[in-house]
Amino acid sequence: MYRRLARQLTPMILLGVAALAPSVASAQEVAVAPFLPKAGLDQKVANNVTSLVASELDFMSDFDGANQLEAKPKSLTLSCLNKASCLKAIGRTAGADFVVAGSIAPAGDEYEVYMVLLDVGKGTYVRKVTAKVDGSPSGMADSMGAHVSELVTGQGPGKQEDSVVEVDDFDVRRGRSGRVRLWRRRRPRREPLGNPRQL
Repeated sequence: MYRRLARQLTPMILLGVAALAPSVASAQEVAVAPFLPKAGLDQKVANNVTSLVASELDFMSDFDGANQLEAKPKSLTLSCLNKASCLKAIGRTAGADFVVAGSIAPAGDEYEVYMVLLDVGKGTYVRKVTAKVDGSPSGMADSMGAHVSELVTGQGPGKQEDSVVEVDDFDVRRGRSGRVRLWRRRRPRREPLGNPRQL
């Protein structure tokens, strides 16, 4: 009788614990501070870059959502971008887990965009990226996605490596659940030739 009761209650207890426990791999909120214009650049261009970055972050699975800050915090200056404590305070005020901030400067026909990603809880930088983007609105929109991805993942344009795997290295097997899976074949161990001291 007790075994039967235990078998019936175990799934319900596990479901209850799973519902109460926070997800380990849950995505988190990111706040996007207004980008700062440099060298007499129009604020509209900086606002457009801010919107592009927030839009790209909003579609990434790494975050639950991107909150674009409406007004520039008073403490946000060019020197604040390189002070973790300054950005941490902005992130805490926004109630975010991460903060993205940056600046934009004219560079001939292009713009140079400097972006930082800060972990608010740890108060440390995750990554800093400097990138050149096309000066035209469509060119900027096309290239910002790759640079934002580089900021978040570290994998950007030219940094991804293709890995080639031989098809013969895998077996197709049916698992316990009946699903078909690929299993990597184990390579035979190479036996040592012997103790070099004995030779």
